[in-house]
Amino acid sequence: MNELYRQDDKWDIPELSGEPCTSLFGLTYDKAENHPEILFLEFGSGEWHRCYLDAYLGFWDKTSLTDLNSIINDDYDGARKIDYLKKYGLNGQPVSRIWCDRNETYTYISIAFGAGVIKFRGFSDDSRDGDIDFISSH
Repeated sequence: MNELYRQDDKWDIPELSGEPCTSLFGLTYDKAENHPEILFLEFGSGEWHRCYLDAYLGFWDKTSLTDLNSIINDDYDGARKIDYLKKYGLNGQPVSRIWCDRNETYTYISIAFGAGVIKFRGFSDDSRDGDIDFISSH
């Protein structure tokens, strides 16, 4: 697979459709579990990816396990890890679609599974607006 990187307020990642997601966790300094600053995903192939939102843009980047550990230790020291696959009961389910979009209020990254969609919206310390939700398809 070629380098996979996105940085915009609207994008789609068809390259990962059908891939089983074996890990999906977020890091937060907030007490609530639904305010991650960044998400990390591992797919059945063993590839790691990360995504986050900043300045009304969605970012998606393939990363190595070595880089993942450095990012966590250097940039998110003291952050709490939240396992969203476990929280939403999605372990091992294939991803059907990953995309970023923007409406009049915020930019969001969506990760669709057969059971529903994880919607990750930008978090603002000022307004406390923004979070991660699971929208069930059942």
